[in-house]
Parts: sequence; C-alpha cells; structure tokens
Amino acid sequence: MFKTRAGKIQKYLAAEGCDARVEINKEKPGRGNFVVRVTGRDEPVLELLGMKRPFSDLKSLDMEDVGKDVIAAIRESKDRTKNEKKKESDKVRGAERECYEEN
Repeated sequence: MFKTRAGKIQKYLAAEGCDARVEINKEKPGRGNFVVRVTGRDEPVLELLGMKRPFSDLKSLDMEDVGKDVIAAIRESKDRTKNEKKKESDKVRGAERECYEEN
C-alpha cells in the first residue's frame, strides 16, 4: 500500500516533467506512518501518523493533489535556496567593497 502510493507520486512527478526522486523509508517513519518530505524543507508536505489498518486515510488521498503539493514544495525550496545564495553573494561583495575602501 505505502510503496504503491509512493510510486503514484513518482509517476505524477515524472508525467509533469519533474526529475525529483522518491525515496522510500530514507528515515523510518514508524509503523502505520506515511510521510512525504522535500529535501531543503523542515516541515513535511504530508504527514499521516499512527494509521491503523485498513489505512483509510491513505486510501482516501488523491495522489494527484499530493503530487501537486510536492511540486509546489520543490519550487518553494529551490526559490529559497536561490535567495539564500544571492544573500550570501551580496554579503561577500559587501565585504570585498569594505576591504577596497579601507585600502
């Protein structure tokens, strides 16, 4: 059930042209848990914890909607990374300017 749902997310991402990789149980979330994370984000995209059989919460999910949420999270994470790199680059340029002004 869990691998099938993860596979559906992977297929949706591939169909949308997203080259993201789905990893299953990179960190064991525990029994009855289904957690979707995007690298670079602290909070999970989706978190279903402590589900009991027959996992009705997981079965009722529209995996296309979950895929859309994952793509949005990936874009947000990439934008955040770009902004952080730009800020770091601006700091370096500012420090270089200060060095030249002192001399």
